[in-house]
Amino acid sequence: MDVITGRFSAILTFVQQGGWVMVPLVLSSIVALTVCIELAIALRRRRIIPGALSQAIEQLASAAGASELASRVEKDRSPLANVVRSILMNRSLPRLENQEELLLAGRQEAHRLERGLIALEIIAAIAPLLGLLGMVDVFDVVSKEGIGQAATLSVGIKKALYTTVMGLIVAIPCLIAHSCFGKRVDDLVLQIERYATLLLNKLYLAGPSGKPKAPRPAAGSETG
Repeated sequence: MDVITGRFSAILTFVQQGGWVMVPLVLSSIVALTVCIELAIALRRRRIIPGALSQAIEQLASAAGASELASRVEKDRSPLANVVRSILMNRSLPRLENQEELLLAGRQEAHRLERGLIALEIIAAIAPLLGLLGMVDVFDVVSKEGIGQAATLSVGIKKALYTTVMGLIVAIPCLIAHSCFGKRVDDLVLQIERYATLLLNKLYLAGPSGKPKAPRPAAGSETG
């Protein structure tokens, strides 16, 4: 308990010695941590690509099962379900037109998945710049008292170093998190595209016209 208290006191002292610049840096770190937790929860595969839905797409035998798949995604709001819903709503269109609608739906879902990444990117960019604002106190001392006041100047330099270090402490994890979550989003988008292409191939079995193949008549149904 004493060790934890001592470390907390050291961190508090470190923040206090950095001056007012530490306030936006600490707030930025809190925002970044919140975004990282939200992304870790939101980008779980089962929330983006539900296992039951992906399995239903893989097991779809023909276009005849599209109505059952449509009822499955009716109330599902996962990104894969939204893309599948777009494909099924436009399955009466030629394949190329359906693919265009699919691209629009896919871009919208990718944009939603990338929302938190923008915040991490901004924080990673501005945190070091905020840290450099600590140099303002050094220049203020030099302008008022000249460079001969070594003691006062050293205090200003120390404060500037604290804020610079704090800016890097905030920025580096944000940059790493942005890279990791960005890779995660790319992987999920590729998997969504894979299932969407698989569904299109199953719905549009015939070919050059781009329209779904008509079902074959059952044996013995022909009249002579």
